[in-house]
Amino acid sequence: MTEPPRPDSCSVHFTVYGKPVGARFRVVMVRAHGMLAQEPASKLYARTVSAAARDALKQQGWVKPARDVPLILHLAMWCPMPTSWSKKAQTAHWGGLAVTAPDTDNYVKLFSDACLGVRLAPRTHEGIVFDDDRQVAGLAITRRWCMAGEARVEATVELAKE
Repeated sequence: MTEPPRPDSCSVHFTVYGKPVGARFRVVMVRAHGMLAQEPASKLYARTVSAAARDALKQQGWVKPARDVPLILHLAMWCPMPTSWSKKAQTAHWGGLAVTAPDTDNYVKLFSDACLGVRLAPRTHEGIVFDDDRQVAGLAITRRWCMAGEARVEATVELAKE
């Protein structure tokens, strides 16, 4: 069995500035049936992530791997501290692990879907960073506190080393 072709670059890194937004859905009634619809803020953030990924791909020479190549997704989320915290508390917590809403898995869902591209119909698109979110075989996620103007998500997608 031959090994699938590897991308020229083994990883791609991009940063999305602004407060991280997780995937949020609501139930919408269509012809008396409930359907899930993505919240507008999530949809806008997903488009922002997709645009940042596209720009990084062009600059870093990432060649999208074949569908059977496993990938690792690294997310470093920097969440702004509540403004109600004192300056002393903010200084003490800066860079520390953040416990805040939404759940970490909501961020992962939004980022993996955004790396596929904002879908109009399921499975009828070419992915941006990868073609199928099943390729994500490993996750490394941290969520840390930052000051209000420093909020961002640093994402790296790399080929899994076996």
